[in-house]
Amino acid sequence: MSYLSKKQIYWLAAGLIIAVLIVVLYPYSTFNALKMNITSSEAVTKAQHFLEKEKFNIDGFKREAFLDDALIENRYILKKLGNDAYKEYIHAKKRSTFGWIVMFYQDLPRQLPQTIYWVDVSSEGNVHGFRRELPDTISIQSVSKPEATAIMNSSITGWLGSEFNGFSLVESKEESYSKRTDFSFRWEKAEPKLSGKLVITGVVQGNKVGNFSYYFEVPQADREYIGSTDAIYGTVSAVFVVFLIMIAFFLFLKKYHQGEVWITLGRNLLIFFYVVAFIGLINIYPSLGLGTQLGNLSFTFVKIFIFVINAFIVDFFIALLVFASWTVGESYARSLWPEKLRGIDSLIKGHMFTVSTGNSLIRGLIIGAGLALSVIAGSILLNRPNTFAFISQVSFLDFLGGSIPAIGVLVGGLQAALITSIAITFFTVNTSYHRWKKKWVSILLTGVVMTLGFAIAVTPPSLNNFGLNLLSHFVFGCFLAYLYFEFDLLFVASTLFYYTIIMKCIILFSAGHPFYTVNLAFLIV
Repeated sequence: MSYLSKKQIYWLAAGLIIAVLIVVLYPYSTFNALKMNITSSEAVTKAQHFLEKEKFNIDGFKREAFLDDALIENRYILKKLGNDAYKEYIHAKKRSTFGWIVMFYQDLPRQLPQTIYWVDVSSEGNVHGFRRELPDTISIQSVSKPEATAIMNSSITGWLGSEFNGFSLVESKEESYSKRTDFSFRWEKAEPKLSGKLVITGVVQGNKVGNFSYYFEVPQADREYIGSTDAIYGTVSAVFVVFLIMIAFFLFLKKYHQGEVWITLGRNLLIFFYVVAFIGLINIYPSLGLGTQLGNLSFTFVKIFIFVINAFIVDFFIALLVFASWTVGESYARSLWPEKLRGIDSLIKGHMFTVSTGNSLIRGLIIGAGLALSVIAGSILLNRPNTFAFISQVSFLDFLGGSIPAIGVLVGGLQAALITSIAITFFTVNTSYHRWKKKWVSILLTGVVMTLGFAIAVTPPSLNNFGLNLLSHFVFGCFLAYLYFEFDLLFVASTLFYYTIIMKCIILFSAGHPFYTVNLAFLIV
């Protein structure tokens, strides 16, 4: 038996062990907490039936459904409770930490009076909140405060039953408009195990309940910390990406004028990436626009505007980054180590079964699965009550808001392979090694670029600790650079592709609904 065959056996054995461990450890991780037992279209139907039952007229209204991942709430609850208690807590029937937000709207320009309904539908298919936005000029027969209180109490008791017990009314306000009077109420109950409180809010608009919500309220300090760190990190990363685009194009133009770059393959990658991104954007079109207001534009025009900005500015410039990164990186790689492009070259030519291509694809699958296993194992080891760092599954849920989740999975995998392997790893390693001729410098620099390029790079899931997040991104970038030095570019790209695919397929498997199972089956086949 040759040395190569023994090596292949070792790789395949490692892959088999990794697959078995994923299956064995999955039930103990946070990832099997997701049970999305309702699709977006079913959520719209549930919301419509609820509004009709409550005698709200929605004839002629347009409707949209948006994925509600309750990012801050899920992170906080998981941090406080750990995996086991978190799984039990989030599936309370009367409230929810993920599901769908359904919007019924008249789609008029914002300056025109109009009514909008918002209905919260849990992942189990239960309505746990709604609100009606009315123009201030709407005329409704009003009631007195005692009558409004009685109406609100009766409605909450009907919706929540015994869960309303133990709540105390802490606030009630009267708001007078030109043609009606509204009354708002807030009830609270301590939630000691979460160091917070459960909250019920409601509004009687005129003589009818027009707003109801039941939720856990994350303490303000924790909410601000989670939200602010994400915002600051995301902004800095976005600015760095613009800087990275400028560097890549500066080097591209320099080498182009020196006649040292080949345009054809870079151009093909640009077109391929842009087509993939455009298909992905079409797929997530239903989830665009939530919480966005642009002047007096109607909601449909807001969605179109966001689509256009992403399609013709954001995705276009990222495609240009892929193009410039590839052409510059390739010009250096062909002279430094042409063997690291053999797998990619064979794949582009359609030679899927060459030794270089096959080895890189299979080994990339195994390492990608290994990364997925590390995330699952990490969620088991870290997610303890009151932990300082943890891994949440909600950061992987965004693709469920698309029309066809399977498309979201494939697009995510391809974008990971193209952006992170080319614009981060390939570009950084080859340009830095050409300059300093030291592998350790290129590895460390790739870690830095990965950390700062968070906005576009596919990195490990958030550890929900700012310092550890930075460290994990840095280590991940260094790891990818090391893989490039040890193997080749196709190995790195396939590792990122399969890691992304496997993690999203785990989410599809966890969801359990036949619609998501069909999408999973399509990907497997």
